[in-house]
Amino acid sequence: MNAIKSTWNYAVITGASSGIGYEFAKQLAALGTNLLLISRKRKELMNIKFEFETKYGVVVDFLDVDLNTHDSYQKIEEYITANDLKPDLLINNAGIGAFGEFLNTEIDKELEIIAVNINSLVFLTKTFLRLMLSNNSGTILNVSSTMAFRKSRYWAVYSSTKSFVLSFSRNLSLEYENSDVIISVLCPGKTQSSFDSNAKVNLNYNTTKASSSKVVAYTLSQLMKKKTLIIPGLNNKIKYYIFKYLPEFITNSIIRGI
Repeated sequence: MNAIKSTWNYAVITGASSGIGYEFAKQLAALGTNLLLISRKRKELMNIKFEFETKYGVVVDFLDVDLNTHDSYQKIEEYITANDLKPDLLINNAGIGAFGEFLNTEIDKELEIIAVNINSLVFLTKTFLRLMLSNNSGTILNVSSTMAFRKSRYWAVYSSTKSFVLSFSRNLSLEYENSDVIISVLCPGKTQSSFDSNAKVNLNYNTTKASSSKVVAYTLSQLMKKKTLIIPGLNNKIKYYIFKYLPEFITNSIIRGI
């Protein structure tokens, strides 16, 4: 068991079966945090439960639900209530994308992206924020992207959902700044995961991808410091300020060259 004690007793993580979500679960389990893991992939969740309970001695619960449906959000809320759980960390990590020119992408897929990336996140944020405020303690981390800083070609819907996540989280952070709940947003750049293959990216960006373990370790260290905007990596921080302060005609030229 890691010598550092976790800040949190019980964490709920969406999109927890792979990528950044899995890494959050792993590092939190190593710190002694009990977990409720949410994903569509039941087999992977069962394997993670066995692995983490055996290795780290924590309690790992899971729900295999599809966050594309409103019923799934309610199932999560009902599970928390029925088991009298008191989560003090929510990580809204689940996210999907589709790459391609807008008129060539499927509308059903884009509506699914909005449902998973926005609808489920808003519902769960409201549900868990209410619980955390009643318990006078908690942290909510919403996972956005560096795409939220700028325009993006071939990612019209996905990029827009991540812009929403960033704005939504920043607004709530201000709204509840005098409460005992921290609302934070993570904006990672390209990170090692299956996201690009799932989104059917067919261009070679020649972009170095950050290690998910390093992204998560940095994020947890910033959450422990109660940071509300977390941008891992110097290059990503530079991008944030470039797109925030440079004139649009310059940033448009930069985007065209990506």
